[in-house]
Amino acid sequence: MYDEIKLLPLSFWTSDFKFGDYIRTRQDPKIRPAIDIMYDDLIKQHGVLWLYSSILFVLPRLLPEIIIIWFKTRGRRKYYPFLDYQPLLNRSLLEIRQDFNLLPLIK
Repeated sequence: MYDEIKLLPLSFWTSDFKFGDYIRTRQDPKIRPAIDIMYDDLIKQHGVLWLYSSILFVLPRLLPEIIIIWFKTRGRRKYYPFLDYQPLLNRSLLEIRQDFNLLPLIK
């Protein structure tokens, strides 16, 4: 759960997919954000009580790291494309991380 919760703000802070885009995709019945699918699967497997209790359990440990990541990503000028990712598929993951300066965000 720790990594799953960390990925959501990191994707908003480092990509061109912002929170407003997320809300718009949630309202479109043809498009379903991957985060919704992930949480729906977790609820089917473990239940709503487990999901929210595990989030509350992980949050105290996660908040300091999210704040540090936020400080590191505040001045970013180059966002990776979230919806137009096809050209990136032919490149190595290391090359993409270096190009978009994502290596300092990865432990």
